[in-house]
This record gives sequence, structure tokens and C-alpha cells, in this order.
Amino acid sequence: MANSKKLTLFGLIGITMAFFGTVRSVPTLAITGWTQIFYMLVAAVLFALPIALMSAELSTGFQEEGGPQVWVKKAIGEKWGFVTSWLLWVQMFFGMVMVASTVGVLFGYVINVPHLSSNNFFIFAVILISYWGVTLLNLKFDMVKIAGNWGSIIGVYIPFLVLVVLGLAYMFKNGINPSGYLANFKAGDLLPNLSDLGSLAYLSGIIFIFAG
Repeated sequence: MANSKKLTLFGLIGITMAFFGTVRSVPTLAITGWTQIFYMLVAAVLFALPIALMSAELSTGFQEEGGPQVWVKKAIGEKWGFVTSWLLWVQMFFGMVMVASTVGVLFGYVINVPHLSSNNFFIFAVILISYWGVTLLNLKFDMVKIAGNWGSIIGVYIPFLVLVVLGLAYMFKNGINPSGYLANFKAGDLLPNLSDLGSLAYLSGIIFIFAG
């Protein structure tokens, strides 16, 4: 079709990284220390990989626009196809609120006014501006293509590179905090403490990261 839009491999990788590499995922990963490697592998193998394989199979078998909505509608009816579409939309509402609230907290420190990070009215304003800003941009532009090609570079790759460089610089200058998560590494630190089942709750948070 002449008007069909094509998504490049670079754009697809960028969109995927933008889903995973959000600011709301950093605290969840940081608090688990070395165990995050185990949790990430489990989440990738038991959740992300099956979802990717199923999506690849179904998207090649049913190439109509709509994705999961189309697949569910063909399997169990139009009503459940609509429910699937609504669930995919509504979960993004809460996801955007989570991301925007985190941005509000971080922004207070960026402008060196830390008390704003605990100001509910300021964070609420950031959420509203972010949400409506993204909505209006989507009405005017094809933000999927823009975010895929440039948004992930500006919002994910560059900040990640800056974090790694600054983290290494801090480590070389000040060393590793002896009471921190990364101190005194042992191979056993890669596995969760089975005597504390509460720590497994972090796994659900990390799986949520892969859910986008």
C-alpha cells in the first residue's frame, strides 16, 4: 500500500529500549544490587522471550493493524478484542503517571531545589504538563516514528552513557562504598536470599519493566 508506514529495525530497537530503559525502572533495579542480574535473566527468559516469540508468530500470521486486539478478537470474539484494546490503553495511563511523577521528583534535584521533590502540587503539575504535552504532540505528529528514531537516542542511550561515565568517574575518585550493595562481592550475591521470600517481590517489579 502506498500510504503504509514502515518501521525500521533501528526504530523498533529504539522503541523497545525506550520501554525498558525508563527512569521508573532505575530505582527498582538499583535496590536489588547484584541480584538484579539473576532477576533480569529470569524475567527475560520466562516472560519477555515467550511474549516476543508469541508476538512474532501472531503478527506474521495476522498482519492487520491492531496487534493483540486483532489476535484476541479472532480467537474469542469481538467483545474480548475490545477489552484487550481497552486494557492496553488504560495501563498506559497509569504508566505515564508513574513516569511523569518520577520525572517531577528528579527535576527538583536537577534545578537544585530539592524541596520541590516532595511537593505534591509541583509533581501533580509535572504529571499534567507531561501527559497533555505528549497527547497534543501525538495529535500533531507521528510520535511513534520520532520516538523510535530520536527519542530513544536522546532519552535512553545518551542518559545511560552519561550515567555509566559519571558512575565510573565517581568510583575511581571515591571508591566503592563498603556498606553499599556493590561492596565485598561474592558469587552468592547473584542469587536471591531464599530465607527472605519478601525479596522475591522485586522480581514482579522487574517483570513489570519488561511489560513496558
